[in-house]
Amino acid sequence: MHYKRTTFFLTTSILFLFSCAKETIIEIPVSTTSDSARKLYKKAIYLDEQGQWFEKIALLDSAILIDPKFALAHLNYNSNDPIKQKEHLQKAVELKNSVTKSEKLIIETFENFYLKNLDFALEKAKELVKTQPNSYEAYNTLGFIYSVRDELLKAEESFLKAINLNSNNYFAHSFLFGQHVEVGDYFLLPEEKRNIDIALKHATDLIKIRPNAGMSYHLKANCYRKQGEFDKARPLYEKAIEKRKGTSSEANAYLVSGHNYMFGGNFETARKQYDKAIKVSKHNRGKFQLGNYVTWSYLFNDDYTGALKNIDKVEKNLKDLLFEKEAELNSLAAINWQRFFLYAHLGSEKEAKKALNKSSEYWKRRAEIIKDKTVSRESRRRTSYNNAWAAILFGKYELARKNLKELKKISNEIKSPTALYGYFGLLAMTTQGEGDHEAALEFFNKSDPSNTYFQYYKAIALKSAGKRETANHIFKEISSTNFSYWQLGLVRSRAKQQLQQG
Repeated sequence: MHYKRTTFFLTTSILFLFSCAKETIIEIPVSTTSDSARKLYKKAIYLDEQGQWFEKIALLDSAILIDPKFALAHLNYNSNDPIKQKEHLQKAVELKNSVTKSEKLIIETFENFYLKNLDFALEKAKELVKTQPNSYEAYNTLGFIYSVRDELLKAEESFLKAINLNSNNYFAHSFLFGQHVEVGDYFLLPEEKRNIDIALKHATDLIKIRPNAGMSYHLKANCYRKQGEFDKARPLYEKAIEKRKGTSSEANAYLVSGHNYMFGGNFETARKQYDKAIKVSKHNRGKFQLGNYVTWSYLFNDDYTGALKNIDKVEKNLKDLLFEKEAELNSLAAINWQRFFLYAHLGSEKEAKKALNKSSEYWKRRAEIIKDKTVSRESRRRTSYNNAWAAILFGKYELARKNLKELKKISNEIKSPTALYGYFGLLAMTTQGEGDHEAALEFFNKSDPSNTYFQYYKAIALKSAGKRETANHIFKEISSTNFSYWQLGLVRSRAKQQLQQG
């Protein structure tokens, strides 16, 4: 299942009016007993906006040490350790009645974001804008919630209002860039609504706003990589590496430079860049996650054997990362899940089922350790999703529908317009496998339009329904995408083959 990134860069700080050219910028107040803690908090948020997560955590730790009741510092902690994350979120919620109305609304917005009640999160974000109609930060928050709800035109409207209130709004410019060109797990507009010129404008603005931030150059380089201009992108990626030297985002700079080499056809240099990224990564979870991109590089080279061997290597190296039990279980679950979909797409049902069962068991055990209702539900939802997916891949459509029924039941507990995206994508694949192409297309249209894997199978359904021109448009878009993620790795070469068939 494709999961979008769930960290956010909430930019809230003290009430402060100042003139910058012709702008008067209003910031939301922050409740803390210490000016030193406030300064640490503001710096943490600033660095987080440009991808320096590790430094942000260290600064927030310091701020909380000074003021243990610093509500927004707890809220913005965003640890990749779910147990720590739960503790800090609970602390922020406990403190919400001791802060200003605006801060309370921010806490309630993101409390419901984590609980996956995005309907209520949206209500609170709208109320925040009413409470702070002249604050760019309020519109940033609203834009973010619209984004995770996949209401991207409304998100665009909110972010443009935020920029109108603060033209140096790095957060909003970054999100608007990410609507048009792939970057991390930002939220892309449908393909027909993306505009490279708009992305380039935002990237240029980001460089102007923060010329010393490596992320600014990284984003502009992505524009050129998207268009296949790898030589033009390279010096910008090198600039990003230079600017990120010694920071926690240095690993990411090497990673995206590696992507540029890979899609340019130089797999050897790409993997060297990936190895550098792993070496300089400042935290062990990051080292593990970066290893996944080495695996995907074999997928993009149509080398499933190489991908499986790299997964074995990653698993062997787990003991050196000294993970706590939750992280170890999560890593083992991810490793076996990767084995599952690789074996499944190779047609090895026995090996795929074995890996999937292991993966599901590890995720279940992880959820038991975390003891969080949302995590437990997500574990059950993931299991139903993967069981349905496995059944589809091996042509067992009756079994797929049984698992889809359970997936729908669990997904309906989530209050969001996107809650059933995965369900409809797999239902479409099931219906397509049963031979009803037109019905499959109706279901694909209810699935995630940014999910490349589902879009590939939608194109297959279009082709089967005699709509070859529309199908080829999707195949062309997939085959020319130059960004690294597992869904694309599974279908990029297949899309090229479909185009060659005419």
